[in-house]
Amino acid sequence: MKKLMNTHDSWRYWANDLSEQDWLDFVQENDAVVQAFISAWQTFYDKNYPVTTVSIQVATPNAPKNHLNPATELIAPTEKNESSSELMPIRQPENPKPVYELQQKTDLPLAEVANSPTELIALNPEIRQPENPKTVLLTKEPVMPIAPKITPLPNARCGENYLVTLPKSAQDVVFKPDCGLIWDAATRSIHGKPTYSGDVEVRYSLVYGDNVIPTRQTLYINPNPRDLWKNIPSNEKARFAKPDVFCDEIDTIEGKLLAARVRGRSHAHVGTHCDDDFTIRHHLRTNLHLIAVSDGAGSAEFSRLGSQVVVDAVADTVWELLDSQEDNFTILSQFDLDNCKRVLINLTTRAVYCAYTSLHNAAKDEQIPLKQLSCTLLFALSLPMENGQWLTATYSVGDGAVAIWRPEKQQLDFVSKSDGGSYSGETKFLTVEETTKDSLTKRVRCIVSDDSPVLLLMTDGVSDPKFETDAQLSNPQRWADLWAELQTPLRNTQPEKALEAWLDFWSAGNHDDRTLALFVPSVFFRQPERLTELSSSSIKTENAS
Repeated sequence: MKKLMNTHDSWRYWANDLSEQDWLDFVQENDAVVQAFISAWQTFYDKNYPVTTVSIQVATPNAPKNHLNPATELIAPTEKNESSSELMPIRQPENPKPVYELQQKTDLPLAEVANSPTELIALNPEIRQPENPKTVLLTKEPVMPIAPKITPLPNARCGENYLVTLPKSAQDVVFKPDCGLIWDAATRSIHGKPTYSGDVEVRYSLVYGDNVIPTRQTLYINPNPRDLWKNIPSNEKARFAKPDVFCDEIDTIEGKLLAARVRGRSHAHVGTHCDDDFTIRHHLRTNLHLIAVSDGAGSAEFSRLGSQVVVDAVADTVWELLDSQEDNFTILSQFDLDNCKRVLINLTTRAVYCAYTSLHNAAKDEQIPLKQLSCTLLFALSLPMENGQWLTATYSVGDGAVAIWRPEKQQLDFVSKSDGGSYSGETKFLTVEETTKDSLTKRVRCIVSDDSPVLLLMTDGVSDPKFETDAQLSNPQRWADLWAELQTPLRNTQPEKALEAWLDFWSAGNHDDRTLALFVPSVFFRQPERLTELSSSSIKTENAS
């Protein structure tokens, strides 16, 4: 045996040359060495393969009882049944072949015949097993929970509602810096209206198994577009300066006249003046209601003067005619319908002509080109009749809108046609051509309403965002929607101030000057006591005259 071992460089070669008897002689002569090898191998196996342990109890026919017989009793390892705590044997082949026989047929060394360390032990009949072999139960490794998926936080916008839900295990949410948003632990949501714009770090913890994972995400809050607009006051000392905002209100026997105008953001951003203007009047002796609005051309340097001149000229002309001694207009409401129409149409055409004349004279007096005063003109004269009907005469040139609306019936009695040009923002203005008979006949309208209507006159700063297209101006539903919006300012204790604030509404892309003037029948207001006194004083004035 030793001679064979010394003549080969590797144990594999001398092992191939040994016969079965040589192996048996080797095991008997080196029993202590074999036992030491088995013990060392068992220790190594137990340490590196703790999942299963093999118990082998065999005996050879010609050896002591504590020797192994691999051909007779090779006991398989056990595994634990998942549904019970019993140890279940692994099924072995029904007719296992003796390892010696396998080795003889293959003529391979034992180390290559063995498929595992346990088979290598079984091949040696001199190997002894411990008296109490260990049995290790198979166990499953703990399954780690799936880590929560973290998705990027959607952007927010300053001043607008925001809502986002975090993973279920999120807790202890903190915002750096504070931004006005709120963490709701019950719903695991971040909500609210941001008061800050820019990057905000959202810090929170995620529970992952037995671990708590600190998490940080960046939330970007976009600035509100409204906050990007500057509001630079206009120059009060500039030529033809006017207040940037203005409102007015008049109580009448029949209801309330109110109007407001605000400078558009496009003008406020650069500190220029408002080009719109309006006037509202109530003639006590005739009970005539007058509303006029005008929009100065943005391309005309002094159009703010032009809009003021034309609305004042309309009102002054009508009042001068009504107060004339030549005609007794105090009984105007008692005229028959045809005569009333004739009077209102005459008043309207005269007012248009005088408005243009005043515009021309203002340009001459101020020594500026007439074109620098270019503006639109829309106005309405409305008179209650003794039979309960209302007669309204209207005139309009340019964009904007004049409407006669009856809320109780959701009925649109009349709406003017906008003079839009071929290009966006293009329109017509009050010129000498608009004072001809043909033009006046086309533009002057007289409408009869069965009961007191709501009158609405507006520049394009209001009509464009609220109606968007000329076709929508004829849609009663759009007027119903606008009327519903106006209920908030109309119910205010100072409706004219509330209307001024309402005109500051946000509409992307619509930043022109805005003017809205209305007559609202008393049925939509709580009639103040002073209207009774106003009515009495009106009667006394008429009697005195």
